[in-house]
Amino acid sequence: MQTFTLDTKEAGNFAWAAAQDAERVSNKWRSTYSVDERNRVLKAIDLLDCAYSCVESFINFRKGFATIKINGARVKDRVLRDQLEAYWESQGTVKKCETPQGTIYRFFRA
Repeated sequence: MQTFTLDTKEAGNFAWAAAQDAERVSNKWRSTYSVDERNRVLKAIDLLDCAYSCVESFINFRKGFATIKINGARVKDRVLRDQLEAYWESQGTVKKCETPQGTIYRFFRA
């Protein structure tokens, strides 16, 4: 799976407000996803939680894609992670992003 790096910046004193806004936007877009699309992302986060040891993982919904962010990601099961990434790469609907905070998987809408 091809990985790219995001150049993100810390929110500093506005981190709390930025987190609240991100949650608001995610909740707005969540309702536009079908049950099957939401279930696909929920299954993926369960599988990624088995493959990674992390501080926290969560889902964000956006207009064109849903993301799973894994903060403080450390690979726990390399074989499972590689199998998941190979499967998603064959599907062509997932991209992996690396940030200073952790790893992000973007699941594009079908």
